[in-house]
Amino acid sequence: MADDNALFTQTWLESKGWQAHSFQKEAWQSYDKGEHRLIHLSTGFGKTYAAILRALDHLAAQKRASQEKRPSGVKILYLSPLRALGNDLKTNIELPIKDLNLPLKVATRTGDTSTTERARLKERPPDILITTPESLNLMLTSDRFREYFEHLECLVVDEWHELMASKRGVQVQLALQHLLSLAPRCRVTGLSATLGNPHEAAKALVGPKNPITVISGPVKREFDVECLRPDSLDGFPWAGHLGLIMVEKVTELMDPNSTTLYFTNTRSQAERWYSELKESLGDEAHLIGLHHSSIERQAREDIEKGLKEGTLPYVVCTSSLDLGVDFPKVDRVFQIGSAKSISRFLQRAGRSQHRPGGIPTITFVPTHALELFEFMAVQRAIERGHQEKIDVPKSCFDVLIQHIQTLALAEGLDEEQAYQEIVATTTFEELTRDQFQQAIEFLTTGGCLKSYDSYQKLKEFKGRHYLANKEVVRTHRLNMGTITSDPVITVQYVRGSRLGTVEENFVSKLKKGSVFNFAGKTLKYVMLKDLKLYVKKASANEAITPVWQGGKLPLSDLLTFELRDLLEDLSRGELKHDLLALLAPVIQAQERLSVFPKKDELLVETCETREGHHTFLYPFAGRLVHEGLAALMSMRLSKKLKETFSFSVNEYGLEILGPSGLVLTESDLRQALGPQNLLVDMEKSLGSSGLAKRQFKEIAQVSGLVPQNQMGKRRTLKNLQSSTSLLFDVFERYEAKNLLYQQSLQEVKVYQFQEERMKNTLKRLEESHLIYRLTPYPGPLGFPLVIERMAATVSGNSLKERIEKLKKAYQAQSS
Repeated sequence: MADDNALFTQTWLESKGWQAHSFQKEAWQSYDKGEHRLIHLSTGFGKTYAAILRALDHLAAQKRASQEKRPSGVKILYLSPLRALGNDLKTNIELPIKDLNLPLKVATRTGDTSTTERARLKERPPDILITTPESLNLMLTSDRFREYFEHLECLVVDEWHELMASKRGVQVQLALQHLLSLAPRCRVTGLSATLGNPHEAAKALVGPKNPITVISGPVKREFDVECLRPDSLDGFPWAGHLGLIMVEKVTELMDPNSTTLYFTNTRSQAERWYSELKESLGDEAHLIGLHHSSIERQAREDIEKGLKEGTLPYVVCTSSLDLGVDFPKVDRVFQIGSAKSISRFLQRAGRSQHRPGGIPTITFVPTHALELFEFMAVQRAIERGHQEKIDVPKSCFDVLIQHIQTLALAEGLDEEQAYQEIVATTTFEELTRDQFQQAIEFLTTGGCLKSYDSYQKLKEFKGRHYLANKEVVRTHRLNMGTITSDPVITVQYVRGSRLGTVEENFVSKLKKGSVFNFAGKTLKYVMLKDLKLYVKKASANEAITPVWQGGKLPLSDLLTFELRDLLEDLSRGELKHDLLALLAPVIQAQERLSVFPKKDELLVETCETREGHHTFLYPFAGRLVHEGLAALMSMRLSKKLKETFSFSVNEYGLEILGPSGLVLTESDLRQALGPQNLLVDMEKSLGSSGLAKRQFKEIAQVSGLVPQNQMGKRRTLKNLQSSTSLLFDVFERYEAKNLLYQQSLQEVKVYQFQEERMKNTLKRLEESHLIYRLTPYPGPLGFPLVIERMAATVSGNSLKERIEKLKKAYQAQSS
C-alpha cells in the first residue's frame, strides 16, 4: 500500500486546477482497502481517473521503492469493449504519468496491433496494458500467460453496462475468474453508466460470492432535451413516414461552428440520412461524415480524428459512437427516431458537452408520428429517475465450450479447478457437475457426431485435457470470440481502396450494373470475385441501400411500461404536454374511430377490407413480445379454426389478417392468448417457426462447432446455413439433450420471444378488459401495421404509391 506521501496523482489533479469529486475520493479509499468496486455514474464525470489514479500511485511507489529494472508482467489491465478506444485511453492514462515522471509504461494490444508489436509486448510486458475482451482471451492461450499476469494488481472493465448483457460479458466473467485464481490479490473495478440495478451489475462482474462495493456518488447530471417538430401530422402515420420531411428541418439547424452527432438506430438508416443531409448541404457537403461499424477502419478513424480536432462539424452515426470515445468538442446530439430505451437515449445524449460543467444537449427527431408518444414517455422516465435494469445471460453453453478449449490450449485443462472458476461466475453459478461433464464429454467424443474426428477436440494426458492436434489449435485461435454475423463481402474500388463490408445476403440480390449506396457513396456493381465486390462510382436518381440483419432495436420493457402509463393518462384526459397540440390530428382520428386503451384494457379493433378481415390487438408490449404472441396465436388459431392467418407486428400491437367474414370472437382471442399449456405451445410454435434453427447458427459459431474462419477462408452464407441446419437436425433427432441444441431452444424463448415478458404480458392481458371496436378502416394505430405487412413484399416508390392510394381510399370513407 502506498503511504500518504505517495499521492502523486491527487497532487497532479490539484495542479491542473481540477477538484476531485467525492465519488473519486471514495473510489481511491476503496482501492486502498483492497476492495472490488463498481463505479456507477453518468458519463462525463471522470470514472476512468476514479478507477486508475490510485492504482498508479501504488504501482509507482512500489517501483521506486524496489528500483525494479526488469518488468515482471502486467500490473494494471484495462479492458475496453471498443478497440478504437485504446489510443484515447492510453493518452488519458499517460497524461499524469508523463506530467509526474512516473516510472510506468503503458501499451495497447488489440486486433489492430501488428505482429511485431505483439511479439515485443510478449517479451517485455508493460506495467499497464489496455486491451479488448477478445485480445485478452487470445492472451489466455499464450504459453507465457502465467508469468504475464501472475502479479496483476488492478483489473478495470470499462463500459460494463454494455458488456454484461451479452455473451462478450460472459466471456469477460470467465476470463476474470481465471485471472483471479492466478492473481488473487488483484482488485477488480467495473465502470458503468447509470442503470436500474447497479448491485446486480456489480455481482455479475466479480461473481455472486465475491464482495464488491458500489460507488454511485451524489452527482446527478442535467440534460437539455428537445424535440424537433414537423409542421403538421395527419391521421395515417406509418413507420418512417416523417423521415425525409424532417431532413429540411434538421438542415436548418446545422451550424458549422457547432459539432453535432446525428445518431440513428441502424446502419441502413445512417446511410440514408447521411446521403440526404449531404445533398442538402450543397457546397458544404465536405463538412459531414458517416460512421458505422461496416465502414473500413481507416475511414472511421479519420472521422473520429475530425471530431476530436473539431474539423468535422457533422457526423451521422450509429451505436458505433455510443460508447466511451471522448469528443470534448461535440456540442449537440440529434437522435433520429426513437432510441427505444431510456438508457440508450441518455447514453447518446452524454456524447455531447463531454467536458467539466457541460450540460448534454439532445434533440429528438421523430420519423413516425407515434414515436412522439415514445419521446414523451422517455421524458417522463428521465424526470422520475427511471432506467432499465440489465439482466445477465444464463447457461451460455456455447461460450462455456469455447472457454474450455481456451483453457485446454493454454496449460491443459484441470477439470476441478476449471469447474470451480466457472461456477464462481454469475452466468454459470447454477452449472451442475453433470452439465460440465457433458461439455467435456462432447468435446472429447463428439457425442452423436463421434464418427467424425474433427468433432473430437480434446484428449486427456496425465489428468489434464489438451486440444487434440495442431489443426484444432489453429482453428480455435482463428475463431475465438462471441461476435458473430452473417458472412460478409468486402466492397472495394476496382482500382483503389477498400470501403468496408456488406452482408453476403445483400450482395446475392444484386447483379452486374446494380447501383447502391454504401459508405456514403453511390456505387455500381462491376464484379464479384474471391468474396470481394469490385465497384466504381456511379450517379443515379434511385439507388438501393444495404440492409444488415439484426438491425432493429426493440422497445425496452421499462419504456413499454412508461408508454402504457402515458396512454392511460391520455385516455383519462389527464395528460399534459405541449406536443399534444401537434398530435391532435392523430389523437382525434383515433378517438373518432376507437379509443386509447387504459392500462387494464386490451383494445381490439376489427374491420373488413378487400384483403380480408383484419383484427388489431394493442398490448403495447414491444415488437419482440408481439412476435412471440403472433407465433403463439397463429399456431393456436390455425389449429382451432382450420384457417390460415397472416400476421404483422410493431412496437404497439399486432394485426391478424384472416379470410373475409371470419370474425374472431372474444372467446377465440381469450383462448389464443391464454396462459394454459404455454410452454408446450411455445415449443410447438418454436419448431414451426424455424427460429431455433436460425439461433443455432450463432451458437454453433461461438462454440466452435461450425468455425466460420479456416486458415484465411471464410464460410459462405449458404455453407454456414446448410452446415448448422444439418447439425441442428442431427441433434434434434439423435441427441435432443445436447447442451447446444437445448441452448438454441432456450435462447429463442428468452431473447426472441422474451419468455418472461411474454408470460407477464399474457397474465396482464388475461386480467384486462377486452374493448372491441368495429371500424370502417384501419385507424392511426392499425394503419402502421398494415404498412408493416405490405413493406415485407413491396418497397421503394411502389410502396409509397400504394400507401398514398390506401390513405386516399380511407380518407374518402371517413368523409
